[in-house]
Amino acid sequence: MRKSVINVGKGRTPKGRYTPRISRLAGIPSKVPNTGFPCRTSFSGMIVKAPAKINLFLEILNKRPDGYHNIESVMHTVSLFDILEFSPVMEDKIELICDNVELSSDVKKNIVYKAAEKIKQQYNIKQGIKIKLTKNIPMGAGLGGGSSDAAATILALNKIWNINDDIKN
Repeated sequence: MRKSVINVGKGRTPKGRYTPRISRLAGIPSKVPNTGFPCRTSFSGMIVKAPAKINLFLEILNKRPDGYHNIESVMHTVSLFDILEFSPVMEDKIELICDNVELSSDVKKNIVYKAAEKIKQQYNIKQGIKIKLTKNIPMGAGLGGGSSDAAATILALNKIWNINDDIKN
């Protein structure tokens, strides 16, 4: 089911008077600024497609002191996406709803929730967010669904909460 997003705003006539203006964003491709993540925005939030990826080349270089590995990798996105819908809420909370039972049992362990929580804490954000995650990328298949979802969350919240931080941070 495709969701139609409609923005209602005010536009100026040539004589400077305000008139209602409606712009339909459904079907018009847009992207989260400075990224390749497709999205649709409205006054009530943002819908982001987080792409799966495949590794064309992967080499494990060495193990780091923190237990993770340094890697060298070449990857490419594929046409399989998880969908994340972000809606700001007035309460100072993060609400994550997921269509996958395995991920919805303890949302505070979900990487999307952790990314949103980290952004809220780091930038002292007092506004809440409701995130609806629709999983299409199979879990544990090596397609990077969780990482892509977390990256999409960080980029979307940067825009929604007007953080305007550099992507590298």
